[in-house]
Amino acid sequence: MVESQVRDVALELLKKMDELQAKGSEEALVNPYEVARHVEGLGLGSRFYTYIVNYLVGNGAIERDEWATEQQVDTTFYRITRHGFEILNGEARLR
Repeated sequence: MVESQVRDVALELLKKMDELQAKGSEEALVNPYEVARHVEGLGLGSRFYTYIVNYLVGNGAIERDEWATEQQVDTTFYRITRHGFEILNGEARLR
């Protein structure tokens, strides 16, 4: 996959997590796995899905919420960071 395609899919996942779960709040928990089915080309649980989530973490757009993740079995929760919202608002870019 070309880097620009990775960025496009990652941005789409970030947008969907905000739209469907965070709704503009840095405090809201998001679960990218639940949202991934709404993103074209992103197979649930695929290597590409894992790559995209790690890409967002590596870019500082989302961060894992350890406490919430420990409370659930087989679920990893994240929060969209301030930087993630800056990306969504066009004030920053995914690298």
